[in-house]
Order: sequence, then C-alpha cells, then structure tokens
Amino acid sequence: MNNPLPAVEVGPQPLTEAAQERTAVADDGMHLRYTVEGGADGDTATLIAQGFYGIQSAYAGFRSALATPETAAVTVREQRTHSLADALFHVAEDLSERDGITNFRIVGHSLGGPAAAKAGELIIGRRPDLNIESLTIMASACITSAYNIKALTRLSTELLVSQLTANQRLSPTALREIVSYTLRPQIAVELFSVGHCNLLQMLDRLRRGHDVPTAAISFVADGLFPPKEAARKIGRAVNLFTVMKTPRQAGHLAPNVFPVETAHTYEETRLALAA
Repeated sequence: MNNPLPAVEVGPQPLTEAAQERTAVADDGMHLRYTVEGGADGDTATLIAQGFYGIQSAYAGFRSALATPETAAVTVREQRTHSLADALFHVAEDLSERDGITNFRIVGHSLGGPAAAKAGELIIGRRPDLNIESLTIMASACITSAYNIKALTRLSTELLVSQLTANQRLSPTALREIVSYTLRPQIAVELFSVGHCNLLQMLDRLRRGHDVPTAAISFVADGLFPPKEAARKIGRAVNLFTVMKTPRQAGHLAPNVFPVETAHTYEETRLALAA
C-alpha cells in the first residue's frame, strides 16, 4: 500500500502584474476577500475605498489603471460582516505580513470617501509601523449638504438608481450589482456606517495630527456632490482641492466609466501633494 503524499500547504502567491483574488482574516476570524494587482517590485500599495459600500466590479478598470510593478492597487469585496474601513485595515495588515508592504496610499470615491479616512485612522492607531503616504477623496459623501449621508437615505430608490446608473459605459456586471445594492432594504443602515458624516473632522485630524497629506477631487459634471459646494465646505481640512473636467456623461461615476482618465487625475494630484 502506497503511503499518502504529505499535505502541502499552499501559501499566498507573490504579487504579479495580473489581478489576484486573496483573503484576509480579521481579528474575529472572518474572511475578507480582496483583489490586488501589481506591486511585485515595490513596498507600496494603493487601497481603493469603493463607492456603493464596496462594490468591486465597478472599480476593476480604475484598479488596473493604478497598478504598476512598483505599486500594488487593491479593491475589497462588498462586506457583510465588517465595515469597509475595517476591511481596508485588515487588508493593509495582510499585505504587510504577506508581501512586506509598509507604505500605503488611500483613495476613496463617493461613500468610500469617509471609509478611506476612517481606514487611515485605523491604520495609524493600530499599526503605527505602517506609513500612510497620502489620502485622497473623490466626489466624496459627507462634504456637501445637498446629498450627505442622511439625505441619501431619504432619496427614493428610483432617483438614486437614475442618478448613479444612467450611463451605458458601465459593465453589465457592475450595473447589475449597483442596482441590486440600491434595492437592498438595509441600505440606510449601511450608508450610516461609513463614517457618520464626520469626514471633515477625520481629514483634519489626519492632516494636522498625523501629518498625512490629504487631497479632495471633485468632478465638474457631478450632480450628486457638486464641486462648487464641495470647494466651500472642504475648507482647510485638506492640503489640496482640485476639480476634474470630466465629460458630462460621467456624472458622479468618473472612476467607473472613465477609469484611466480618473487615475491620471488622481496621480497628478498625489504628485502635487508630494511636491
């Protein structure tokens, strides 16, 4: 009788140019799925806090546009057990332990804006050995009074769907997931969980208290979070505020429907912060 072959534990695969599906384990044992591209030749990762409370498929193009051999780009799957900020923190820990990544750039779009800021605070508070190189929010919730988190919960489903999905450039998968998300009965609870509208205070703490360079980007054709009001509200909470001249059909969804152009604007803003 042949002896069985010894079990071989398959460890994490090294970072490559191709997108990899991975799983990070939270403190409570829950598994948090994420996707990472690039980063094989560096120690830096860009954590993307997606809008729509973490829908990943709509941000695949934006993630790919940011990934380089020196810098990994990361999105996390929509979470059911943890907040998006918690998930980003655990993903940062996982990348640090698996791949030796110690330097993080965080960018958040829409509802991902408050989550990005909260994730920055979590990383600084729990893992001071990790560096937050920059934090950028794009067309973020919790800045303008027109559509803050509380106002969003009062919008009818029809209005929310029409404003967020009226663009044929979105992939069928992304469109289906966004519509499905807006129809979920627990949407109001999830909207409140991303930051409780204290975004400006978090940005100010990160900038003043922890010397994290911060920036805000608005989209010129954004009907949900208009750039003029955002410019008035953001004040001194960030180091840099800029408006991206997006095509009118992009609306609020520039990272989803024009990912390469949005990634270029983000990189220009990030480099301006570092100058």
